[in-house]
Amino acid sequence: MKKAIYFRKFYYLVLLLVVSTFFACQPSKTTYTADLQSFITKVEKDYPNYTDKDWEKTTLEYEKLSNTRYQEIESSLTTEEKQKISDLFDRYQATRVKTSLKDIKNGIKSGLDRASKFIENIITDTSIINR
Repeated sequence: MKKAIYFRKFYYLVLLLVVSTFFACQPSKTTYTADLQSFITKVEKDYPNYTDKDWEKTTLEYEKLSNTRYQEIESSLTTEEKQKISDLFDRYQATRVKTSLKDIKNGIKSGLDRASKFIENIITDTSIINR
């Protein structure tokens, strides 16, 4: 009789541990949303100082968040949660576009500076005029 009670308690304890472990390993949509929010906020704050290497790391992390981790929780999300996550994805993409536009602007400015110096050199080169 005592063995049966001991065995039953042991069985329930093992069952409780298995169930607890199973649910503890499930990805949490709350944790995911907080991680994504934190990531986006950090990128928005720090992107002006990012190097190409920083962008490579950031892109890999974004792909993990937007693909792998998102797929783990997608089926448990409500429409409102999906919209909030979509808005966060959009904020990241907007930050990437801002970076690209900044790079284009700097490229144009550099090109104009070079062109201006080139024209200035042509104008000041008297050997061209004296021919």
